[in-house]
Amino acid sequence: MADKKFLIYGANGYTGKLCVERAREVGVPFVLGGRRRAPLDEMSQGEDVVTCDLSDASALDKALDGVECVLHCAGPFFRTAKPMIDACLRTGTHYLDITGEIAVFEQVFAKDREAQDRGVSLIPGVGFDVVPTDCIAAMLKEALPDADRLELAFMSTVGPSRGTAKTAILGAGYGGAVRENGRIKSIKGTPETKEIEFPSGRMGAACIPWGDVSTAYRSTGIPNIKVFMGLPPAQLRGMKNASRFAFFLRRSLVQKFLERQIDKRIPGPPAHRRERGRSEVVGFVKNANGETRRATAVTPDGYTLTALTGVEAAKRLLEDDGLRRGAVTPSMVFGAKFLQEFEGVEVNAPWIK
Repeated sequence: MADKKFLIYGANGYTGKLCVERAREVGVPFVLGGRRRAPLDEMSQGEDVVTCDLSDASALDKALDGVECVLHCAGPFFRTAKPMIDACLRTGTHYLDITGEIAVFEQVFAKDREAQDRGVSLIPGVGFDVVPTDCIAAMLKEALPDADRLELAFMSTVGPSRGTAKTAILGAGYGGAVRENGRIKSIKGTPETKEIEFPSGRMGAACIPWGDVSTAYRSTGIPNIKVFMGLPPAQLRGMKNASRFAFFLRRSLVQKFLERQIDKRIPGPPAHRRERGRSEVVGFVKNANGETRRATAVTPDGYTLTALTGVEAAKRLLEDDGLRRGAVTPSMVFGAKFLQEFEGVEVNAPWIK
């Protein structure tokens, strides 16, 4: 790994900065990347800096020259993933991102054969989206190989960053999604809600179009998948009411206005909240005979975990030329136990040694 580096694109964003801090902490060599040079120069502590707009293919190819892989942190990924993926395939660069967007996962997985042919690993969702849920899903599949139903749920005690808030707002007008009989199904109207028993207690949760609707199917082959997010009562009511304004929220002028408001009002969770925060994950599978298995995980807050898992994924790509190529999920390439390797993570799955 001595001469190998990875590029953190979107390094001056909220999560990008956390990844930069983590890479420095563990001594993994990297390059700072983004659209504007000034904030990157301010951040640099001797690291190289590259700038390019994702719409400029030649500049993007040049930015990837000399790096082994890219950790793409600049969302919303439904806008930014495709040009970066295409550039990685053109240049033979491994691709990592921290998306949680179903459409982006599906877009990446459609590139599987091309990535294999070019000897490239495309590994989307190497952050909180979707490492904890993906690993829990893979553990549950191991415990009950003939499971045909999977439910995942998560909750967090820490608020969103700007990027996460934008992704949620921009996707709110398009309804929910589940997987039924192996196919992704769009859900219109009020989302399904239920009470979930998290490690810290029961909490109301809403069914959301989380990335595992795509990734867990690829990791496990389980044909029926739902994902729920635990929310405080007021937010749960707000999500139920949001379906009434779906058409309004899809309008581009409304989305641009909301993005501007997010830029003004949501800087991201401060360090002291992240340090005290946590995230919790629950997974449940069932087979046709009614047998069930359940697993849970408690992790550091999602942003801290994203920096840990994202940088570790990049480190492994720098170190190991034998890792699986093609479009793969985190658990497919790093194993179901990947989540358990990080400080502050507690997994409760009795069959896992």
